[in-house]
Amino acid sequence: MATIVWLPVPTAMVGQMETDAPQEVLYIGTLILTQVTSLAARVHLLRHPELTTASAARIRHGAAADLAAIALFGAALAIAVAVGTQGYLALLLLAFTGPLAALIDRMLSRRADRGPDRPSAPEGHG
Repeated sequence: MATIVWLPVPTAMVGQMETDAPQEVLYIGTLILTQVTSLAARVHLLRHPELTTASAARIRHGAAADLAAIALFGAALAIAVAVGTQGYLALLLLAFTGPLAALIDRMLSRRADRGPDRPSAPEGHG
């Protein structure tokens, strides 16, 4: 919740100040931290299913979306710092959150279906 309460500060900076690298790091970094806290909550729910009525598959789907957003925010941050004043355009990478989340969700689902004690089949033998 702290990152949500803090978010108006870097957002106001975007609208009121000239763009520079520290401002981009603060804004995009806050967005990354928000996703990280969301992911942490989902991981906690996966480990403690008695705390929710949501299915494990639904929670995994949300975790996949969080992981995708974190990866894309990280890439956007690297690009924004490298590019400079037009760096916020790198946030357009988030348009790929859906497809990346679907890929991650499939990977997490396969891993969950295997279970914790079953090793994966060797490539080409499965």
